[in-house]
Amino acid sequence: MSRILISFKTKSLILIGALVLASCTNTTQRSSNQEVATSTPSVPSRLLLNSQPSPQALANKVLEKLTAKDRAGLKALVITQEEFCNYLWPEFPAYGTPGATCDWVWGMDEAKSNSSLGGAINRLGGKEFKLLAIDFKEKPQIYKTYKIHMHPLVTVQVDGEELKGEVFGPVVELDGQYKLYSFYTRE
Repeated sequence: MSRILISFKTKSLILIGALVLASCTNTTQRSSNQEVATSTPSVPSRLLLNSQPSPQALANKVLEKLTAKDRAGLKALVITQEEFCNYLWPEFPAYGTPGATCDWVWGMDEAKSNSSLGGAINRLGGKEFKLLAIDFKEKPQIYKTYKIHMHPLVTVQVDGEELKGEVFGPVVELDGQYKLYSFYTRE
């Protein structure tokens, strides 16, 4: 009986020692991880391809591509499906709604954007623009980690005449980057 009791006590001490050692190791690892976590931003940097550093820079880039009638260049200034599904969709109110999938919403928005892009090229393509201002008709829609600026009004000078209107649709602001959500406008 005493041999079993000693074995049990010895095993218990070994187990307690192992738990204490593991606890110290985890504390050290946690301290290291906490150190790393405090030195990194709370929202990881998310790269938007072909984004611009400001709404003005984005508007200038759109106008440059319109002047060149560069459809591919203009499409490159719009959020991609991957960017939409990875960065925007998870914060949309419809996220998680049965039947509403990222692919479905993306497909609907992309079709409207492509149609509006064709109209913008037909209406404005080939003209020389000078950007005077960009403003937004409405306050931005604010999500947890990004904003969507609605109804941009672009004021330009063309052939000495000042024009103001919606040249493109909403603008996404994410991690200090600006990119078109769509070319779809109300006009």
